[in-house]
Amino acid sequence: MEIKITWSTLAKQQLKDIGQYVADNFGERTANKSLERIVKKVNSLYVFPESGSFDKKYSTDSYTVRHLTIHPNVVYYIQFANQITIMAVAHEKQSPQTVSSMITRFIEHHTP
Repeated sequence: MEIKITWSTLAKQQLKDIGQYVADNFGERTANKSLERIVKKVNSLYVFPESGSFDKKYSTDSYTVRHLTIHPNVVYYIQFANQITIMAVAHEKQSPQTVSSMITRFIEHHTP
């Protein structure tokens, strides 16, 4: 079963924002390393799609929600069979209510 990974519009923007923040505060080289770490970890899902921590609160019989911690960020993804969508990339200290709202909104708009 071949895995397909896509990034939501929100996750792409968040990744861009992370890169910009790190570049502004720590330099371009550090920003590139940070983004490479995130992308490399996400790409590992092609081989190990269930490597993220299971999020029971959001998962159902139809789909699974998991997250990868890539300090100081957390990547949230949803999996339907062989399709993975990166829903959001949040800072690990972001408010749980904000993260919950992002995930819930994504699920409401992108699942049957």
